[in-house]
Amino acid sequence: MSDDYKTTIVKNITGSVPALAVVVGAAFTLLGLAGGVTYQQLLPMQETTTRVLSGALGIALIVFGFVRTHAVSTTRLNPRDFGIKIQFPTPGTRVNTVDVGGTIEKGLPDGHCLRVFRIFPGSNNFVPLSKARIDIHAKTWVAERCHIGGNKDDQRFYAAYICGPSAEVLIDFHNEAVSAHRTSMDEYENATGKKMNFLPSVAGRTTDMYECDRVSVVRS
Repeated sequence: MSDDYKTTIVKNITGSVPALAVVVGAAFTLLGLAGGVTYQQLLPMQETTTRVLSGALGIALIVFGFVRTHAVSTTRLNPRDFGIKIQFPTPGTRVNTVDVGGTIEKGLPDGHCLRVFRIFPGSNNFVPLSKARIDIHAKTWVAERCHIGGNKDDQRFYAAYICGPSAEVLIDFHNEAVSAHRTSMDEYENATGKKMNFLPSVAGRTTDMYECDRVSVVRS
């Protein structure tokens, strides 16, 4: 590989904040998984807590980089055009894990899907739960096994969102990060006997995420 080519790659990475965040995040994640740099004891990470923190920081940086990279301008949709409504559960229902469903008047554009999110009161942060199956002939949809989370009597929202390609990248990566973080949580608890916090909910939204309807429910 020529020096000019190497220089071009470095400039492309360092000149883009999202790309740099992904690279640095991947480095922190790998350091956490590998236990640091053990060669000649350059940067050892023998303690489980340090490894978990390094991995968590790496995941957070990668998520940030992906969100910024894919938050590109797209042709905006009007979610009202699709007539998407949540019919069940109804407002105020006590729930734990339920199927969320409702009606839809018009099929979604290519490359888009309908998803149900868990929304937190006050912050509007969200957690993606389930992708809906749409029966456009019957004009209905259902997203199966949507867990509301939290503790008894906590208020949450189920929200129906149209999601485009950039949103799907964010959601897919979030789900992979959650899976990896759960492994770290188990390792941390086994090593220390203490509980570790869950991965934070998602605060930002891509430009191709459109809220259609939401319903307030209470954790049973």
